[in-house]
Amino acid sequence: MTLGSNTATEWWRTRSARERGLVLLLGVIALALVAWYGIASPLRRAAERSEMHRARAAEVLHEVEAARAEMGAIAIPSGAALEDVLTLSAAEAGFALETHREENAREIAVSGHAADPAALFGWITMLRTNHGLVVANLTAAREDNGALRVDALLMRGGT
Repeated sequence: MTLGSNTATEWWRTRSARERGLVLLLGVIALALVAWYGIASPLRRAAERSEMHRARAAEVLHEVEAARAEMGAIAIPSGAALEDVLTLSAAEAGFALETHREENAREIAVSGHAADPAALFGWITMLRTNHGLVVANLTAAREDNGALRVDALLMRGGT
């Protein structure tokens, strides 16, 4: 045993039963406070934030699905040029396509503005479903006017 533990043991032995009980009660109360304010409260707040994020994500998903349902299948001829597919589908979805260029045989870079996430994700879903174009990379930032500034890299034929 070390000097510190000898001193603590000796101190404990010199306390009366009543003092030992009070020290133990104080320790239990301190442990309960640490458990409540150090563990339970932060976990409860984290769970509440998580639920708020989940609810917002469900709301956005519902908006995207509603926008997608409103769009339906856009009447673009199957043999249409990629430029026509992008331009017509973006206009139909409410996505203001500004530029698009073919990076290589499989990749197309696009940029533009969307009024809200539902329009953007509805357009992306329609491109994947109807034209086999999937997003390889997407960057979106909210602008001062509330619109989304979007830069994306689309790939033909998936993955």
